[in-house]
Amino acid sequence: MLLLLSLPFPLLAQGLPLPPAAPLVEQIWKADTFPFSQGKTFPFSFLYDGHSSRGLLLGWQRTNATDGNSRGISFEDPTTHLKVVAEIRVYPEFNAVDWVLEFTNQGRTDTPILSDILPLDWIYSTPSNRDLKSTVLHAVRGSNAKVEDFTPIDTPLASGQTVLIGTGSGRSSDDSHAPQGNRGSFPYFNLQTRSQGLLGAIGWTGSWRAHFTQNPGGQSVALDAGMSKTHLKLHPGETIRTPRIVLLSWQGNREHSQNVWRQFMLAHYSPRNPAGQLEAMPISWDTWGTERAAAKLDVIARMKAQKIPADLYWIDAGWYEPIALPRGTNFLLDSEWPIHRGDWIVSHDLYPQGMRPLGEALKSAGIGFLLWFEAETANADSHRLHEHSDWYFVPKHKPFTGGEPALLNLGNPAAFRSITDQVSDFINQAELTWYRQDFNFEPATYWSSADSPDRIGMSEIKSIMGLYAYWDELVARHPGLRLDNCASGGRRLDLEMARRSVALWRSDNAGEPVGEQYHTLALMPWLPLTSGVWFTLKATSPQPGTAQELYEQRSGYAPGLTVCIDQDPAPWIKAAFEEFDAVRPYFTGDFYPLTPLSSDPTGFAAWQLQALDHRSGVVIGLRRPGTPRSSLLLNLSALDPQAHYEVEARFGSAPGPRRTVTGAALAHWRVEIKDNPGSVLLFYRRL
Repeated sequence: MLLLLSLPFPLLAQGLPLPPAAPLVEQIWKADTFPFSQGKTFPFSFLYDGHSSRGLLLGWQRTNATDGNSRGISFEDPTTHLKVVAEIRVYPEFNAVDWVLEFTNQGRTDTPILSDILPLDWIYSTPSNRDLKSTVLHAVRGSNAKVEDFTPIDTPLASGQTVLIGTGSGRSSDDSHAPQGNRGSFPYFNLQTRSQGLLGAIGWTGSWRAHFTQNPGGQSVALDAGMSKTHLKLHPGETIRTPRIVLLSWQGNREHSQNVWRQFMLAHYSPRNPAGQLEAMPISWDTWGTERAAAKLDVIARMKAQKIPADLYWIDAGWYEPIALPRGTNFLLDSEWPIHRGDWIVSHDLYPQGMRPLGEALKSAGIGFLLWFEAETANADSHRLHEHSDWYFVPKHKPFTGGEPALLNLGNPAAFRSITDQVSDFINQAELTWYRQDFNFEPATYWSSADSPDRIGMSEIKSIMGLYAYWDELVARHPGLRLDNCASGGRRLDLEMARRSVALWRSDNAGEPVGEQYHTLALMPWLPLTSGVWFTLKATSPQPGTAQELYEQRSGYAPGLTVCIDQDPAPWIKAAFEEFDAVRPYFTGDFYPLTPLSSDPTGFAAWQLQALDHRSGVVIGLRRPGTPRSSLLLNLSALDPQAHYEVEARFGSAPGPRRTVTGAALAHWRVEIKDNPGSVLLFYRRL
């Protein structure tokens, strides 16, 4: 029942301003026209044998190419035959540009040392900036399993000041090991000077750093970004790539610029099905892996009989050998799932016929099937680790006792082929429609300890290139397969992962209503495809249909809804899913926060979602427990004050009465949420 969303650019243009007159790509690449016929400086840099690329490239052989919006420029050193290729794509409808660098040793011997590789090294001009304090870097904290995950961090840039953002754990949006003094650990930013700015992203699923330096006089900002450290030689025939850089120029209102960015992400950096369509985020029925197949098949049969409109049935960790259940029990949440990773063989005790009966039952019910893996790790009891220890990184910074996992080296061709074939066969046998990959692991010290002094950064580069190739190969072998990206929650939410996957579990602080509200408000300006989480469990959840239950349910409303559930399929669950299904399409439109971002348990949280044609929308309003006030003023955006709108305020589970009001009245709408906690859905439609 997944919705298919079409996002044609004529429709996008109804909600987006025209791009500024000066194309960003020409400003960055210093070329009047492609293919770079006049360009002599470029927005990247590196050192080669201790010499700066700024001077070296002028003497290297250069080749240019243009194919529609794809552009390319390559340089080759005539002596060592190192080839550098910049693969560039422009998006004129968004005034945006994307590039990634590749380095290839086309010679017969090792290259000299290639170091300090910065795929972004550029001066951004801010000619309208006469007030030095008006340049602000809007960055974001990454994830650390907290309510305050993804908190915005705004830093004014003083003259001569340098601001650092980045992460050092080897996971791209991990806030637990951010560099000292950093002002953000999420690989996205918005550099604003009054009513204009530059939105950007660093596409790299490892450690990265970016610097922003306000040059004296306030007329420009120096930007650079790349991996934490590179100092390496290339062997003959060897190719590496850099982090991807994406920049988008904007003018006007910053809140609106974030909506432009959202539509840019949906149009160009979100996974699509084989027909090229963007599929809606799913309603996921999330279950634990350590449960007998018979119990799961019984629930699936009842879901089918009652036509529960779930898109996806999800089996999480704990389904593999040697995990088993005591005789006479059907379920165990606290299993030994973390210490048995690596072989990915189905537990015969739990699933005596394997996963295929579940896949067939779900296919018959019209429900997708997701299974959890952590393919990049292996514990000490893994046969694969013992038989192929050369496929893995083990920590050299301290003795490897088996108490922590080894890291699969996806840059090793044999390891890559083995895991790809095994998971691909599993997808076929179980009829999986989704592949969930978790990564509860900090790889940076494993990579660095594996590097030799003349290959610093190489283990990370090869592993990440292998990760992208692994995911791309799975999708190539299984057209239509969807990928779910988890890394202790949302710790690998970079652009390259967003191109390939979505995040059905965006933080390990999940299911708590205030945290879910906070994460939606914080993430929506940057990542349009994540899921909120709603816990509905027999022992702890409020009675269905009560104000508290609806508050918890609606707190989890995000582009997708992951439901952690042990309830039996029932009409009230069907009604809850149907309500979310009515809200879901609006999450791909424009997003407007209506309350400040706060984790205060005595406040409100509210946001507005509006279709791109501006003809309809919905407001989600949530009164947190202990909030002394019941009245909430909603100052809505992008309404026509002269038009008339039909409005429905839904406080309970049943639709509310409808009334007709003007856009001017709706723009400043006051609601009374009498229940504490309580919630409202305010649907509106232009007549």
